[in-house]
Amino acid sequence: MSNNFVKHPNVQVLMLKGERGTTDYNDLINKPTKLSDFTNDGVFVTNTTDDLVNYYTKAEAAMTALYTATLLASDWQEATGTTVPYAQIVDVEGILETDTPIVDVVLDTTASIATAQLAAWGCVSKITTYNGYIMAFCMETMPTTDIPIQLKVVR
Repeated sequence: MSNNFVKHPNVQVLMLKGERGTTDYNDLINKPTKLSDFTNDGVFVTNTTDDLVNYYTKAEAAMTALYTATLLASDWQEATGTTVPYAQIVDVEGILETDTPIVDVVLDTTASIATAQLAAWGCVSKITTYNGYIMAFCMETMPTTDIPIQLKVVR
């Protein structure tokens, strides 16, 4: 038996024939085994490659980065020259001043520690990014527990 193509203006479908009642692909005869077995009508390949102008290049696609840091309870200092009472600077290699990360606490698996971290995280009012570091601020209460955080950036 031979294979036949069913043609449509936008689609070309290869109909594989097998013995009557064949339902399994492996039972089909004359099935193509390599790309060169197919006939290229030129339209599909041309239309597909011409349409690539609508796609982003790898360099244009959004990139995400995940950074981690710890706001140490011992590193909070009175912030002079600002309206914020407490601040600290933490090195975060790779972060940029232009980043606007999504920041969240990374809680410990022990419930009592996680509860203390969550309470301390509630004291943090703002985090600002700079090239290679962040600055965290507390408007009212200075945390007394270390706070592990993660910063997700989409560029």
